Amino acid sequence: MPAWVRADDGRSLPQRLADTGLYVAGGTTVRPDVQPFSPQYPLWSDGAAKRRWIWLPPGTSIDAAQPDAWDFPIGTRLWKEFAHGRALETRYIERAADGSWKFGSYVWDADGDDAVLAPASGLRDLPAANAPGAHYTIPSIDDCRACHEGAPVPVLGFSALQLSPDRDPLAPHADAARGVDLRELVARGLLRNLEPELLAHPPRIAAANPAERAALGYLHGNCGNCHNDEGPLAVLDMTLAQRVARPSPVLSSIVGVQSQFVPPGAPSDAVRLAPGHLASSVIAARMSSRDPLQRMPPLGTSAVDTEALALLSHWIESFPNHSSNELVEDPSMYSLKMLVRLSAVLLFAAFARAGEPPVANDKVARGKYLVTTSGCHDCHTPLKMTPQGPAPDMDRMLSGHPEQLDMPPAPQLPAGPWIVSVAGTNTAWSGPWGVSFTANLTPDKETGLGKWNVRAFTDTIRTGRHLGRGREILPPMPIPAYRNFNDQDLAAIFVYLQSIPAVKNKVPAPRAPVAATASNAGN
Repeated sequence: MPAWVRADDGRSLPQRLADTGLYVAGGTTVRPDVQPFSPQYPLWSDGAAKRRWIWLPPGTSIDAAQPDAWDFPIGTRLWKEFAHGRALETRYIERAADGSWKFGSYVWDADGDDAVLAPASGLRDLPAANAPGAHYTIPSIDDCRACHEGAPVPVLGFSALQLSPDRDPLAPHADAARGVDLRELVARGLLRNLEPELLAHPPRIAAANPAERAALGYLHGNCGNCHNDEGPLAVLDMTLAQRVARPSPVLSSIVGVQSQFVPPGAPSDAVRLAPGHLASSVIAARMSSRDPLQRMPPLGTSAVDTEALALLSHWIESFPNHSSNELVEDPSMYSLKMLVRLSAVLLFAAFARAGEPPVANDKVARGKYLVTTSGCHDCHTPLKMTPQGPAPDMDRMLSGHPEQLDMPPAPQLPAGPWIVSVAGTNTAWSGPWGVSFTANLTPDKETGLGKWNVRAFTDTIRTGRHLGRGREILPPMPIPAYRNFNDQDLAAIFVYLQSIPAVKNKVPAPRAPVAATASNAGN
């Protein structure tokens, strides 16, 4: 076995792919009871060729009572093989006896004879002659969870829409239909409780024209696992996931809607999708960038998907006129659901304000103590000059870098022990990562954490990624010690941050690093 293989890293997964149940013993022939499948809107993975399989324990079936959140039986196993000229990796997920999901990646040897379990931390830049840059990266388990746990069900690509017999002929990178689809799953007793309507009229994305259908499908398959209205990123009010049980407010959440992320050089009021104006559409800008601070998706890809970008560019430039009926397939039903949802939110908020004040007060007090003793003010409350020297500006408490403070280019430091420079406010930091600005932690709904929830906050601290799934947070965060807070303490911090005065302050986007010039290299 390679030196990096560990006998036990706590996941209780087999050390070899051959022992996961994919192959007939003694070879690499797939077992006959393992079912191949091919989603119609596959994930872009830098052009890797893929094969996928699923196995259900004998006598079990998938419960489709919730059409957009299938319930997979205990013991379900899925595999996905990635190849660039030869097989490089096979990813594996398994539903454990307690209902949780285990994730693992198996790395193939150069001869294709054996694949062994990669460490939970992943592997970077493995030699791969036919991959972009001649390197291939195995994701960490945290990366796997960041994508898979943003959706209602951790199984991606195996759903009513993805396995619909009414396949999209324009879907980028889709393989020819192979293996089981929706109808075959039902016919073989592998899927139960599916609404008969979904068999009579298989799921299909409602769209104004074929190009829009394919573009929306691509966004669903590549972005909707995180950008949906049920997971941690629901706080962004940006839905790219399609649903078969109810209307999907995809267009109404992106067309003409101001983007919370503004790419460098874009106007402050840039929108997510500007009909007829590709250059003004933030979605296209982020798809076409591989800058770690801007790119979308933030994980699992290092090469721009030129085929999909061409499709979305054509769709945006020739954006069709939509009536309100086309933005939402059933406006009356959608409005009713939104009214019910709003009523539930308001009712919950009323109970939250009135219920158990001692506990709420204790949480606020505990959170304030942790924020104060953990040094959050040191960076997130800007300093101001006083007769006694620099002091925290408590009128801007925890609001991050002041938006009106336009920072000049950071000084270029020579190679050596001095690698970081910091603004006098202690809210702008420059180093090898570029320039980062401390965030607004106040509950302002437009510029702070007002739309966040405790899970989004906790995931951000635990993973070191924005909302637990986006770009990496830049120095001075994430501070490793903060990951050791227990869930109760992180919840208390969040409750306290939601209780402080909201400060409207739009912190600038981070700046990419600038290479040092020869003239200052020796200074």
